[in-house]
Amino acid sequence: MSGLRPDLQRTQIELDKLPQGSVVIDAYGNAWQSSSHGIYWHRAYGEDDMYSSWELCQRAPLTLMEPRKKPLARPAPKTRTYR
Repeated sequence: MSGLRPDLQRTQIELDKLPQGSVVIDAYGNAWQSSSHGIYWHRAYGEDDMYSSWELCQRAPLTLMEPRKKPLARPAPKTRTYR
């Protein structure tokens, strides 16, 4: 038994299903990226500690950042007109 409320248990299960490299934003505006170490997540800045999905789900609500379907268009290069 994880000792979590049912809604947080569901969130933890969903976090564990996400692929490596997924990014979520927590209730405090911190970005977290899933690591190659299974259920662990790293904050985008600050401390180097890893948080488990059990710890992270308690910072709900979490927003999953969807990966881009296609790359951003490159801006047109600046040109100069000489007369």
